[in-house]
Order: sequence, then structure tokens, then C-alpha cells
Amino acid sequence: VAVSFVSLVIAFGIVLISVEGGDNPGRRWLEMAEAPGLSDTQRTAYKQLARVHQCAFRAEDDRGTFSILSFGMKPDAPLDQLHNMGLDVLPVLAEALDDRTPTQTIIVNWRRRNEQRTWLVNELVARLIRRIADHTFVLGEWGEGVFLNDIGQHPDKAVEFRSLVFKWYEGNKDKPPEERKISDISSNLRNRLDAALWLGEHKSKRAVIPLITRMRDILNSGQLNSSLDSELAEMSLARGRIGDTQALDAVENACKHLSLWTDRGTPTGSDDVAALFQASDGMA
Repeated sequence: VAVSFVSLVIAFGIVLISVEGGDNPGRRWLEMAEAPGLSDTQRTAYKQLARVHQCAFRAEDDRGTFSILSFGMKPDAPLDQLHNMGLDVLPVLAEALDDRTPTQTIIVNWRRRNEQRTWLVNELVARLIRRIADHTFVLGEWGEGVFLNDIGQHPDKAVEFRSLVFKWYEGNKDKPPEERKISDISSNLRNRLDAALWLGEHKSKRAVIPLITRMRDILNSGQLNSSLDSELAEMSLARGRIGDTQALDAVENACKHLSLWTDRGTPTGSDDVAALFQASDGMA
């Protein structure tokens, strides 16, 4: 019976091996690369994972900001190699979310009294997963739950995040980008905002009805907060960019809602005027 690699991992459980360095910090992944029955993608991915601890990124500004990808400047860099494998590498990357091996990436934040931090393998891997999937993984709601990017501060969440990534991969690996973004309209707030932006820029006709449905749900919910207003504004602009006139009523209602609270002088947040302008831009 043919069983997928991800199914085997989920079915038989996950053994956490929290690596803290050692004489050969990449040995775990090199041993995994020698396991029988692996695909070429899996075998190559494990070999590249064994090199991630060697990554030595440097801060790009005085806040300690840095990019984990070189985008062709270092084509042999392990994270670039893994990135180029696409969605199929996600199950392997998810296994490394418990790998706390220190890397050679030591970032200094000069704004915080020269605060210095050594990044771990799982922290770099978490950012790569986010980049490849173009999806924000959160345990809980965005803004309130635990983010995958914060795995370094929440090592106890490695199993939960691994399962979350596996589940997303199984549900999205065969979908084209447009379909994945339409699905994200029902995801957490960050993904809903990103999906609206992407669908509008790509003029997705298939997204018109899902966007209308989501906007009506917001307007009918009776809730009032800056997050929902931002979502209404982003989705209104997306509909305007798509240009399908059947969305006009929903966009007009969003503009009325946003202008009502602005005119009453009871803003829901610091961006209420910007949200109204964005929605009005979509209507125009």
C-alpha cells in the first residue's frame, strides 16, 4: 500500500530531538538523508537542512533586520536551495521546527543597547516556511495567538506547529496559488488581508463571490473594531481592482459603514480615515 511521507509522520507520531549544537550539529539531518524510500526532494532537503546551522546572515539596518534569502546572490546557500524546491519541501522543513541548534547568524540591534542574539535553526526554518507557503501560521487568532515566527520563544509549541504545517500542506499542495489565496479568505486575519491584496492584484474573477460573502459577514456581525475595518477596506480595494460590477453594492455598503463612524467622530482605530480612503478607492 502506498502511503505518503506526511501520512507516515502523522500516523506514527513525532519524536522530538531538540538539538543544541554538538560536534556535528547537522548529523541528525544527514542520517535522515540516508533513510530508505525517500524521494529525491526529501533526500536533497535533508542534506540542505544539515547546512542551515552554517548560515551567517548579517543585519541590514540598526534595528537588526535581515533577510534569510540571498535571491540568487548565493545560489548554493542552503536556504535558497530549500526555497527553490517549492511547496514539496514543507514537510521536511516542519520536522526541523524543534531543532534549536545555534546558527552563525548573530544579529546586533543597536537601538536596544547593542542587544545581541544568536538565531537558531528552527527560527530560520520557520521564516522559510512562511516564505514558501506565503501563509501565516498561527496557533489561535492573528494578533493574539502564537506565531510560527516566534517558535524560538515557544519551543513547547513545535509539535503543534508541525501538525499545523502538515495539515496545511496536505490541503494545499495540489492547489494553484489562486485557489490557495481564496481559501485564505477563511483563515486568520493576516492571511485574509494578504489574500485580498493578492487576489486584487491578480484580478481574480473567481474570488469575487467569496470576497462579497466575507464582507457581508463582517457588516452583518455587528462588531466594530479597527481590524475588521482594515479588512473591509482591503477587500473593497481588491474588488475594485478585479473590476466585477456585481461587487459594487458590497463595496458601497463598506464605504457607508466606514464613513458613518468617521463622520460621527468615533473612530475605531488610528487608521479609520485611511481605511475609508482605501475602500473609496476600490469603489471608484
